[in-house]
Amino acid sequence: MASYKRSSKNGLFLMELLLAVTFFCICAAVCMQVFVTAKQQSDDSYALANASQLCAAAAEAYKGYGGDAGLAAAQVPRYYDAAWLPCEQALAVYELRIDEAGADGRLRSAAIAVYRLTDEQPLFALDARAWAEVSGDV
Repeated sequence: MASYKRSSKNGLFLMELLLAVTFFCICAAVCMQVFVTAKQQSDDSYALANASQLCAAAAEAYKGYGGDAGLAAAQVPRYYDAAWLPCEQALAVYELRIDEAGADGRLRSAAIAVYRLTDEQPLFALDARAWAEVSGDV
């Protein structure tokens, strides 16, 4: 009879151990899901911050060149890799686009946006306006 009680205690210990391991596995799975979501949100936030900085720099170049999108685009790199470093088109993950939106008299406007090339969706976009210089302006 003594051997029966001993195996019963071992069975109870194994059951408690199994429940504890199962509980920690479930907690680990939930934590992994939270960490993956946090990493994705962090990456998206980093991309948005870089895209907004690039758009702001392009808008300043556009205004600095009196609304000439061609000159502004020549001053700001067009293609960027995953680390947000300027690169060639073949290696690009992101693209900065400056599109002339039109002119109202001397006031020129352009649409400036950074696109992720994998899905062609804009990460960040803004409209810029600049006064065109006239040759007689001082």
